[in-house]
Amino acid sequence: MRGGAKYEAMAAYEYSHNGARAATGHTRIRWDRLGRIAMLCVLGALLFLYIHAGVSLLSSWQESNRTSASVGAMRLQYRQLEAERSQLQSSAWIEMQARRLGMVFPGERQYFVRGLPDN
Repeated sequence: MRGGAKYEAMAAYEYSHNGARAATGHTRIRWDRLGRIAMLCVLGALLFLYIHAGVSLLSSWQESNRTSASVGAMRLQYRQLEAERSQLQSSAWIEMQARRLGMVFPGERQYFVRGLPDN
């Protein structure tokens, strides 16, 4: 067989072989194509998992920033409340507030001065 006749014979064989296969409904499994599709599916799943982990990490980081800001605000409020508590426990402040309400010590006489000009 010459080179051209060999290719014609192979083409005729493929045509008759594929025609018979199509008629019976049997097909060959293309393992290379199936392998590529499976690898793409695995790659897609891995990509999804990495993206999900990244989003989770980002949301955790944002949550920690919000919590840190909240803790800072609470520390400031705690310091203010401690200062107010120490002021409320001082006897001078208690006496000042009592006199503002019109209270006097036993034995003291209370005077009201009216008609003073506004400064």
